[in-house]
Amino acid sequence: MKRTIPILAFIVTILFTTGCIETHTLIQLKKDGSGTMKETVKMNKAVAGMLQGMGESMKNAFEDQGADDGEDMEPAESPEPPEPMFSEEEVREKMENMGPGVELLAYEDIDEGGSIGYTATYSFPDINELRVSEDPESSMPASDEDEIAEMEMSEEQGKDDFLQFHLAPGSPAELEIIIPEKEEKETIDVEVADGEDADGGEGEDGGQDMMENIDMKQFFRGMRIYIGIEFEGSIQETNAHFVDGNIITLMDVDLDKVIAQEGAFEELQKSNSMNPADARDLLSTIPGVRVETENTVNVTFD
Repeated sequence: MKRTIPILAFIVTILFTTGCIETHTLIQLKKDGSGTMKETVKMNKAVAGMLQGMGESMKNAFEDQGADDGEDMEPAESPEPPEPMFSEEEVREKMENMGPGVELLAYEDIDEGGSIGYTATYSFPDINELRVSEDPESSMPASDEDEIAEMEMSEEQGKDDFLQFHLAPGSPAELEIIIPEKEEKETIDVEVADGEDADGGEGEDGGQDMMENIDMKQFFRGMRIYIGIEFEGSIQETNAHFVDGNIITLMDVDLDKVIAQEGAFEELQKSNSMNPADARDLLSTIPGVRVETENTVNVTFD
């Protein structure tokens, strides 16, 4: 059984909720089920600054509304510097939801060129209990309201939104990976014309007015999602479609390469209405897009 791929809806939703973000996740798995996971998250500095500015503007607007409503306001204090977009503290908090026994082995801030972010390396004792999401939004810093909503939703969703792993240890060892279906969400219509800026589609809520002064290619540029698994020993047998030595790739979407190819984004859009086999054939012709289409991936390794 193959999964439906509303890939454009998934990617565009991510773009407008996370901005220009690059995530690279590589799980290194041993035959006994333990291993490490290295996660690198980077964001364009200009986009990060814009998002921080938008957050401050919304906060100020709420405070001004409270003053207009006659609420008692505390005396104004000297403005505090904005909190960093990423921090080791937030990574440790996120780690608590990654499964029992997961530990942070190393953390390093990234501030290079035009990007900021972090690299984190975790260890896990049992991949059967590891919680990994394909959605890079899970790597974004969350506000207090977001964290509360996430905790409430996690009780209802369980593991349905995460990759599920079932390992039978041994020599050889066998791993079953269940990839969750992507829910189709309401998204912003986006048209990427070659050599022109992309603009959000107009809607009744006037979203076009809000986005008209933003170069939308800044959101697309640098956007990449990668999730792979590196196996101890060698892969003996697998139904995965993207295998390189002892590494399988579950997702690798590089928007820079997609945008650089004229008409590629429109081809990506066509995959939404195709059956999985035809969608896989089409996606294989688009530079920068590798997405596993099996619902269940099986790997035997030794």
